[in-house]
Amino acid sequence: MKLIAIDMDGTLLSEERKISPVNVQAIKDVVAQGHKVMICTGRASEDVAPFLNSYELPLPYAGSNGAVVWTDNQTIHSSATDI
Repeated sequence: MKLIAIDMDGTLLSEERKISPVNVQAIKDVVAQGHKVMICTGRASEDVAPFLNSYELPLPYAGSNGAVVWTDNQTIHSSATDI
């Protein structure tokens, strides 16, 4: 099994900030083959899950520049710093 980590902005998303049908299918194909696909983004974590769900891609993700990591329907890491 392999882990494929993908950034959203400037990588996975088009200029219109959408995931192309070809990329949606490619992700679904590699997941069906037993590989893990994870989204890693600077976006706020609360914005990531609804976006992925709109494409029927319930993937694990690291949001907020890695401050929050979510997988298996739960947050497995969350860190915050006081400024």
